[in-house]
Amino acid sequence: MAVVLLTDGGIQRYRIAGDLQHFSYAAHRNIQTVCYLFRLNRIPLAKPILQLLETSDVLKIGADVAGDLRSLRQIRHFRDGGFVDLQALAPQWGIGEKSLRKLSAIVLGQRVSKAQRLSNWEAATLTDKQQLYAATDAWVCIRIYEQLLRTPKKPIRK
Repeated sequence: MAVVLLTDGGIQRYRIAGDLQHFSYAAHRNIQTVCYLFRLNRIPLAKPILQLLETSDVLKIGADVAGDLRSLRQIRHFRDGGFVDLQALAPQWGIGEKSLRKLSAIVLGQRVSKAQRLSNWEAATLTDKQQLYAATDAWVCIRIYEQLLRTPKKPIRK
């Protein structure tokens, strides 16, 4: 289990020690974004991470967030705040697809490669490809969310 946080530098108030892999990820339009990958199988779910997971001040956007939250709660109970699940949100725009790959194709017009999804995420050190996959996955979720917010909602036909 990993939590990826993309930021433009606003993570200073969350001081997290342990196995934190930090790297830069340049995306469309040459926007430089910092990506923090929290490997929860390598660090404790300590107070600073819980604060991040509980605050509504920082949006945490993903696909199948409900599943991720269930997994996190098996490690430690917390009150989640600021989570946005694209799978729950997409139907408001008439989108029935649930996978991130399909959501990306529909909303952004580009599919996301899932080649690294089934690689060994429990390894002591993640490969560059795994790190790029995690960063891309987080970045795409944010782009989908932003694009949905800019698009008028479509009524669901029954």
